[in-house]
Order: sequence, then structure tokens, then C-alpha cells
Amino acid sequence: RNSFLPEKTLICGYARSKKTDDEFRAQIGPYLKGGTDDDKRNFLERCVYRSGAYDSEEDVKSAFVGLRQFEKDTGLPLANRLFYFAIPPSVFVPIGTSLKNAVIGPSESGLAESEGVGWNRLIIEKPFGKDSESFELLHQNMGA
Repeated sequence: RNSFLPEKTLICGYARSKKTDDEFRAQIGPYLKGGTDDDKRNFLERCVYRSGAYDSEEDVKSAFVGLRQFEKDTGLPLANRLFYFAIPPSVFVPIGTSLKNAVIGPSESGLAESEGVGWNRLIIEKPFGKDSESFELLHQNMGA
């Protein structure tokens, strides 16, 4: 409603639960505040959902095949990606490793901005470890 997101932004939910894009939109729709019904509908049209295991590179890779096509179809010169995690700490490393290996790592290493690869960022909502020792372990394993 405030045009904070670029027009060709796609938001992808990913979790183990199986659901359709429409089911995902119905789940998040009630949490949208403000704006008109058209604003909300336009936002929800940008939202898609993919399911898979957190520790399966193949599942993660499969989920992003369609997203890569969307990135190409936007016609924008660069695709920046932001991954937002609202997941239990026990799966930080498995999903981070899966993303690194299947989406933002070797499959795209060496690609230049001229080939449409921008930055990738991971945001983790939960506390990152329960003490200094667990923080250091997560920090090392996530390659932060």
C-alpha cells in the first residue's frame, strides 16, 4: 500500500507443511493490517508457497526452480534475495546449508551481476544460540 516493495517482488514461504499457494495466502491474509482490500489482494498475489525438508538440498533446489524463472521473467537486471527464517534453532544449520549448496552457493558461484545475480541475505528471527558457546557453533556452521 505504501509501495515499499519493488513492483516485481515475489515472496516465497517455505516449510515442511504441504499447502497450496492459495492456502498460504488464506493463512497470512488475516494478519495484513491497513490498506484497502485491493492493496491486500495485490500483496497476496505476490506470495507463493513451497514445501520441503529443511535438510534436503534437493527439496530446496526444487522449490527455487520456479523462483529463478520468475527472477528471469521480471526483466530486471539484477535479482536480490532475502531469506527470512522463523524456524526453530535446531534447523538453522540444515536449512542454511541447503540454501547455500542448492541456491546461493555452487550453483551460482562465479556468476556476475551482469548475469542477474545480486546479493543474498539471511535473516533469522529467533535467538541465535542459547549462550556464547552455541552462538559460536551456529556462527561457524552458518558461515556468518
